[in-house]
Amino acid sequence: ILAEDPDYADAAEIRRELVATATPTLGPQTQASLTSGGNPLNKLVKEAEEAVVAGMWTEAIDMLQRVRESDNDYEQAQVTSLLCDALVGRGLETLSAIENSAQEKTMATSALADFEAGTAECPRRLDLQEQAERAAAYLTALEESKTDYESLIPILTPIVAASPDYAGGRAKKALYRAYLGRAATRESVPETIAAALGDYEAALALNVSDPSEAQLRRAELLLSFTQ
Repeated sequence: ILAEDPDYADAAEIRRELVATATPTLGPQTQASLTSGGNPLNKLVKEAEEAVVAGMWTEAIDMLQRVRESDNDYEQAQVTSLLCDALVGRGLETLSAIENSAQEKTMATSALADFEAGTAECPRRLDLQEQAERAAAYLTALEESKTDYESLIPILTPIVAASPDYAGGRAKKALYRAYLGRAATRESVPETIAAALGDYEAALALNVSDPSEAQLRRAELLLSFTQ
C-alpha cells in the first residue's frame, strides 16, 4: 500500500507500526547488561581492581593480562594503572619475603623485573622508577665482596635511608656489618683510627635489632683513647 500510495490515509500509522515491530524495546535488565556488567571484560577489570586492593598481586596481573589479550584497547588507562600498582606491589612483597642469602639474588632479580615492567607500562610513575633503581643497586651490592666496604657502604646507604626495612631488613644488616668491618680495618691503622669511631657511630645510628657489637667496639675504642 505504501509503495503504491505514500499519501494513503493511514500511511503514517502503518509506518510507525512497522518500525516498532522491527525494533523491539529492550527491557531494563537487557539494557543494563549491555551498558555495564554484561561485558565480561568489565567484570574482569573490577575483579582485578579488588585483587589489587586485597594485595593479591599475581592474580590481579593475570586478570589484567587476560583483559589485554581479549581487547588491548579496553579501559586502557585503568588497566595500565592497575597493572602498575600490581607490579610494584608484587615486587615489594617479593623483596620483603627474602629470608636467606641463598634466595636473595633470585628474589631481588624477580622484584627488579616487576619494577622494570611497571616502569615500561607507566614511565611517569616515579615510585616505580625509584624502586627499579633501588633493586638494581641492591643486586649490585649482592655481587660485591662482603669485605669491599668502600663499595658496599655508598651503595647500601641510600637504599637503607629511603627504606630502612628494605629486603626484609637485610640491606640494613648488610650496611651494619660493612660499617663494623671498615671500622675494624681503620682501627688497625694509626692514621685512620679516629675515623673508625665515625663508622661505629654510623652503625649505631641504623638502629638494628641487636647493636651490641657496635656498642662494645665503640666503648673499647673510646677507652683506648684515654690510655
